[in-house]
Amino acid sequence: MSQAPSLSIRTPQLAYTAESPVYWFGENPCLSHLLHGLSFLFPPGEEAFVRSVQRLRHHVKDPALNRAIDAFIAQESLHGAQHRLLNRWLTQRYPSVEAYTQEIQSAIRRDFTILDRYTPRLSLAITVALEHLTAIAATALLERPQLLAMMQEPMRSLLVWHALEEIEHRSLAYEVYQAAGGGYALRTLAMLFASFMLTTQALRYQFKLLHHDRQLWNGRAWGQLFKTLFGKNGYARGLLGPYLAYWSPRFHPAKGCQHISIEEWQKTIPLKTPSHGPYPPSAPL
Repeated sequence: MSQAPSLSIRTPQLAYTAESPVYWFGENPCLSHLLHGLSFLFPPGEEAFVRSVQRLRHHVKDPALNRAIDAFIAQESLHGAQHRLLNRWLTQRYPSVEAYTQEIQSAIRRDFTILDRYTPRLSLAITVALEHLTAIAATALLERPQLLAMMQEPMRSLLVWHALEEIEHRSLAYEVYQAAGGGYALRTLAMLFASFMLTTQALRYQFKLLHHDRQLWNGRAWGQLFKTLFGKNGYARGLLGPYLAYWSPRFHPAKGCQHISIEEWQKTIPLKTPSHGPYPPSAPL
């Protein structure tokens, strides 16, 4: 087993006001609403990640990894809480989205509860896949300061904070999956499902919000989105290699993201003090 990850628990100090811009990403509705769609998925997703790890943590015999699991749960709980604040602010702007959001989130919770009960290894394998997707998405973002320069506060700080912690705990679910006897076939099958689910649900939200704003046929905004994703040094280009690495039988998430300096990036975001951690494998929680 690899060394248990060292995790810190940080609480960002963010405020969403009536003056906070809805089109905070390059003043572009397509880019902004794409990330809003992801934000609506995060709270039930974070809850599912925690449940899937908790369900099989009895297989973990390493005390250091068990301590890291506790820190992981704290991080994920804070992620869900912070995105609920953002989502509450968004639903005040878009009341028609609230019922749809409740429907989608209830479906996610129901489906993952069934998986946890009857196929807990598959549930954890989906968590492993989604944690890899969020870690490589976080890395691709931090590797592109020109994208962060297009973002306005408080969303910029929210995304940087979330990215740092996704990178930090990128191998946690995988280590639990390995301890629980999870194998290659189930892990890759779960990635197929996770990739489809995350993409389609985020796009459904994006289209719904764009339709509300009468921006669905904004060709200029779509053009900028495709340039941002697929142009020179485009965001999606940074995802391809790490995504394909997942399909190797020798894959381990700890091999990626190592060049990102958590300490340096942490200095760029407002945090409530004191934050707790780091929790190295040898330290009690």
